[in-house]
Amino acid sequence: MENNIKSYIEIVESTCEVFEKYFYNEYFSKKYFDTMPNNTEFHTDFSIFNIITKEYFEQTGFLDVLQKELRINFINKLIDDLCKIKKIDFTYIPSRSNFDKIRDLENANDFQYLLKIEDYAVGIKYDDEFIMSADQDSIYKLLNKWNLDKIFIISFNKDKDFVGILKNVVGTYKNVSLYSFEDFIDTFFAKGLYSEIDKYVNKMLSSINDKAGFKTIRSFNYSNMAPVRLQILKEVKTNQELFVYHSIKNESMNDCIPFDDHDKQKIICRLQERVKLIIGKDDFAKSFVSSEYLFKSIKNNISFDYTSITVSYLKSVEQLLYKILLDEINNLNNQTESWIKQGRNTIFWNGKKYKPYDDDVRKNPDNKHSTVKQVKVNKRNICYFDTSLGALIWYFYDHESLIDLSQSSKDKIKNVLIDYKDTIRNGYLHKDNMYDYNKARIVRKNTIVVLLLILCSLKDMDLIEYGYTDDSYNRLFELISSYLPDSPFHSYFKITLDDSSPAELVCYLHDSSPEIYDDFGILKKPLKFIKVNSVFDRLPTSKNIPIDKIVVIDSEHIPLKLDYVKINKDLSQSTIKCFSKGE
Repeated sequence: MENNIKSYIEIVESTCEVFEKYFYNEYFSKKYFDTMPNNTEFHTDFSIFNIITKEYFEQTGFLDVLQKELRINFINKLIDDLCKIKKIDFTYIPSRSNFDKIRDLENANDFQYLLKIEDYAVGIKYDDEFIMSADQDSIYKLLNKWNLDKIFIISFNKDKDFVGILKNVVGTYKNVSLYSFEDFIDTFFAKGLYSEIDKYVNKMLSSINDKAGFKTIRSFNYSNMAPVRLQILKEVKTNQELFVYHSIKNESMNDCIPFDDHDKQKIICRLQERVKLIIGKDDFAKSFVSSEYLFKSIKNNISFDYTSITVSYLKSVEQLLYKILLDEINNLNNQTESWIKQGRNTIFWNGKKYKPYDDDVRKNPDNKHSTVKQVKVNKRNICYFDTSLGALIWYFYDHESLIDLSQSSKDKIKNVLIDYKDTIRNGYLHKDNMYDYNKARIVRKNTIVVLLLILCSLKDMDLIEYGYTDDSYNRLFELISSYLPDSPFHSYFKITLDDSSPAELVCYLHDSSPEIYDDFGILKKPLKFIKVNSVFDRLPTSKNIPIDKIVVIDSEHIPLKLDYVKINKDLSQSTIKCFSKGE
């Protein structure tokens, strides 16, 4: 590598960062793809048949925009900056037309730009198939028109066989050379530089496509999961049908579960804090949220088989019940003897045969005539457990110290769980497909009811152990975003940081950087404000803001209270309650 390879790499890294930020501000921040008109009828000869979906149009629109911006504001800009280090004269040719496709552009503009390399005037083309329709006369005309010595064609095609064919064709013409982008970079700038470009560009495009997933094909990423989690919480907290279970198989169960008032009040009191567990860090919550994401992405599609999604909902219930079982096993202070259906009589390990102790196996005392046996619940017997949903349901029901409700309510929960199991596992897992969106919607609703009934019926539980995550900052971020107008420098709030701090008037500082989330969907991007005395204060530029005037809020520093200050048309002000910690 040349000595100035570090300078080249710094240029590459900087250009990638600038382009990604530019693309985010220009398209994602302004919600360009959300507001893009649906012109699918102009992209097909048979528009009456809806050949092209809106999603396909959005995705192709995104690709066209990205391709154009990559050419103009990334590749050409990068070559220009690299040429400055190499001291190669670079002359950009302003586009006479705003084309997305390279071939369309070069049909109107001849070249992307001009270079002066080793005293040769060179015109650069990206349309590698140009040579297939060219002849020596047309090449001479281009050279004379632009007063050039050579034409370089840079191919971005990754098919090396195809590029090899083009090179053979180019070899029959004078004053024309064809380079792959890799060869061009490594030949005229620095050997090995292309591999660095490839690394940084792929990282940049991965980030852009990750953000674009929500705008076009709604890819599964943490950024997209956060609003799904918030929506689940909002729906459950305002849902008046928590105690309503809709059986697909048994119409007599399609009614409110008749808990007595005392038990119902217990469940409602526990719901406030335990509802967050279904969107938390534990595996059962991850399965549930993943199901929610897929369900909302593919809802009401009559040709889609919802079986996989409904089974994923069921899996979340299985995982929760299994976690409860393991939690009981690990509870060393628990002296209550419990039993579960035996799944295996023996196991083989390292060529030896093992079975549980005789005292750890019994017949079901409630069904003496059954051949099915039970095994005592302890750590040494885990490998002998039947961990199917049915066995887990009966364990949950039979274990006296688990459910803190009356026997009547325990019976009702058990009946709901068995119906839920029979509907999905026996009804759709083994033989039938579920194409009915309304049935899938019922399964989804029932899953929420079942998960919350299980969680809220437990007597004691460690919320952290069950995956509790504090989503206060995500909710705060969403609330503040909802109050931001098009000119965010004019959004005012009153912030109370803690019990010992007075409420302070602050102005939101606009930040166009992308939203970043951790592995559990918690937002990492901070919110910044500047302290002001009045909504009519003149704000300093971002570079001149004193540090002691800046207020930063993030997931680790959440204010006690935040109110929105609305400026009315008559310039009067009114305060709107926005956020209160713990609510």
